[in-house]
Amino acid sequence: MVDSVITLTNEYAAVPRAAAGRTGPPPEPASLGLPRLRPAELTRTADALYPVFAAASQPAAVSILNAILLGELAVQQLDPADPTAEPRWHAHPDADRQLLVSCAAALLQSASAGHRFGLCHASRCADVFVDSGRGRTRRYCSAICQNRAKTANFRRRARS
Repeated sequence: MVDSVITLTNEYAAVPRAAAGRTGPPPEPASLGLPRLRPAELTRTADALYPVFAAASQPAAVSILNAILLGELAVQQLDPADPTAEPRWHAHPDADRQLLVSCAAALLQSASAGHRFGLCHASRCADVFVDSGRGRTRRYCSAICQNRAKTANFRRRARS
């Protein structure tokens, strides 16, 4: 689920799209497995989640997630017929708000597992990522951005 949240945020949030120079329409919701949602709803959700990744620290990111869930009056509930099942999140009946709650809950669970949220450090990229490695030292959203940054630094040092 966290990978889907990252894709949603990178493809629909305004900041990563602008940093990458993507001016056309975002991908079709069906390509993300969300055929019933409109792009405007996905954009609202992605823009609400972007500050989580841009937070200065992990406690700040968790505070933003808590505020999102509290603002949506989201609560975990158990199925009375099967109380040993995994708790489910319930919130406002609007589909886009349900998506926001589901995404925030997935990120909150990721944070509780010790994963770190971040923004790509490459120039001209503002994509988000979740760092689940042991060292928690990830700085780039992908190997492509990391290689571009290393190549640019190498060329800069070679010129001087």
